[in-house]
Order: sequence, then structure tokens, then C-alpha cells
Amino acid sequence: MNPFPESLKKHFDRMNFSLHFSHCVEWDWKNGSLKNEPEILETLIKNLDTKFDKVKKSLSKIQERQEKALNGLSELYGAESLSIGCTLKSPLAIGLGNGHPTETGMFLDKNTGFPYIPASSIKGVFRLACAVNIAEKYPEKVVDGEISDNDETLVKYFGTVAKKDIKNCDMKSGSLVFFDAFPEHRAGMIKTDIMTPHFGEYYSGGGKVQPSEEKSPCPVKFLTVDKDTKFNFRILICNNSNSQNLQNDKEEVEAMLKTACEILGFGAKTAIGYGRFNLGEK
Repeated sequence: MNPFPESLKKHFDRMNFSLHFSHCVEWDWKNGSLKNEPEILETLIKNLDTKFDKVKKSLSKIQERQEKALNGLSELYGAESLSIGCTLKSPLAIGLGNGHPTETGMFLDKNTGFPYIPASSIKGVFRLACAVNIAEKYPEKVVDGEISDNDETLVKYFGTVAKKDIKNCDMKSGSLVFFDAFPEHRAGMIKTDIMTPHFGEYYSGGGKVQPSEEKSPCPVKFLTVDKDTKFNFRILICNNSNSQNLQNDKEEVEAMLKTACEILGFGAKTAIGYGRFNLGEK
């Protein structure tokens, strides 16, 4: 059975996957639920490779524009740049908490429909990776299990953390500029995955029903970017901090990338191994 609303079927071929994913579901008003919910995600990604093939040239243009922007800004401001293609060694669940009728979302580019990793998400993981690297190198800086937000290395690369009273706060911007990370086109990159929460009543009931082992699991499907998909990470390393050696800064950023890709992971469900990358060549 086809879950797509009749009013949208005529636009199906012209939609990119972002619009397709967001709008091509149908609500059963009588029963207050999605129609054909178990099959919705499989139906949404059916013939997805054909849909991606129509816009893969646009994806190539994005990659070219990013590379030109990175090189141009680097030359204009006398900055260092880092451009590395890294390949997923485990599935990537990115944007899982985004709004969607199935309650399992995904970050999708509005113009091409391809999945991507937003620059803000990359910055967050890199900041954590930087803190992990500091803790390993200088264990004496760890206080109550954390590195201070005012640590000079964190402030140098990521700026100060916004305070409620900004007027009395010496705000500084970091020296790193992150680009969104887009994949190189690969057929079959989006797959369905499944999680089986056992305590659905506990979570949906706001904790009113206590979790119990005799409750039946409730399988929930969600979309992931499949392993072996290559993403390109691009970072501009500016001289905001009056650093004497940008090459040293570049080496520090490469170390952050290694920690982020191989230890921390990107996206959701990283605690169970999702979102890990193999480092590629520069």
C-alpha cells in the first residue's frame, strides 16, 4: 500500500528527498495515527538512488564551491586549511531528534535532499575532542571530571562560552571555521535501522509508570547513512589568537579530527558505536 497523500503524488518525481521525506506521509485522522506506519520508511527510500542520481551534479557543485571557498579564504586571510575525506566505518544517525511524523528525523540538505553533517554539530564534537585531548595531555587540568570552559586552548580554538550577563563578559571568537560536511555520491547510502526500547510506557508517560523487565519491546525504525559512505570535512584555521605557528594549530586540529572520528563519533547513538569514521587522506 502507498502511504503518500493523493495531493502529493503528482509532485513525487520533482521532489528532492528532503521534501519527500518531510511531506510524503499520510495521517489516519480516524484512528489518530500514521497510515501504514511499519512500511513508511521503506516506502520513502524506495527508488531513492534514482532520485539522488538526478541531483548528484548539484552535490558535486557543493563540493567544488566549498573547496574553492576554503582555498580562497585561506589565501585571503593568510589562514591554514584542512580538507579531509573520511569514510564511515559504522552507520551514521544524524538529526534523529528532528521533527518528523515518525518521530525519527534526519538532517537533509534542503536543495539536494542528501544527508549532511551540519557545521554546528561538527564544531560541538571537535570541542569535546579538544577537551579529551587536553585531559590526556594535561590530567592536572581535569577538575570534577571536566575541563574548564575558560581553558586557554578551548578559548583559542572555539571562543568563549556565552554567559547570561554578556555585558560583563569578555567574549572572544574561536580561530576555527567549520563547513557543513557533505557525502560523495554513493548508491544505497541511506538504510533503515531499528531500535527496540523496552520501556515505552515509562518514557511516554513521563516516568509515571515504572520501567519493568516484563514489558514487551517496541521496535522503532529510523534512517541512517550506511557505512562506507565518504564525507568531506573542511575547516579553516584562522590567526585570531595571534598564534606564532599556524602549522602547529593545524596539527592540533588534525588530532581533534582523529579523536572525533575514531573515539567520539558524530550524530546520535555514538555510545553504541554509531557515527565512527576511518580517517582519509588530506
